[in-house]
Amino acid sequence: MSEELSLPEQLKSQIDRAHWKLLEDHHKRGALLLVSLTEDLVDVGVAIAQDNVQKIKELLDNGHLIRTTEELVAGFDKEENLEFNFIIIQPYVLIQNVKESEDMQ
Repeated sequence: MSEELSLPEQLKSQIDRAHWKLLEDHHKRGALLLVSLTEDLVDVGVAIAQDNVQKIKELLDNGHLIRTTEELVAGFDKEENLEFNFIIIQPYVLIQNVKESEDMQ
């Protein structure tokens, strides 16, 4: 009998990495959300998946979760090898910059 993974475990197993150009279409459809490096990508994903309005409002209010803007995208376009970790939580795609020395866990 197999045990079901908890939501955080499921989301952690779904984290993937992509160059900016592969994520750009999600920005164009208004579904791309940038998660600050000060936040855990999985924790933010759980809050969104569980519709935790209080946590999401807190993240938005303090700027730790933002919808990508044309200004941000212009900066992303200038960086040739820019990569992000991402999780898809329909209808959103959560992205977080990959630090140079960070390995995906």
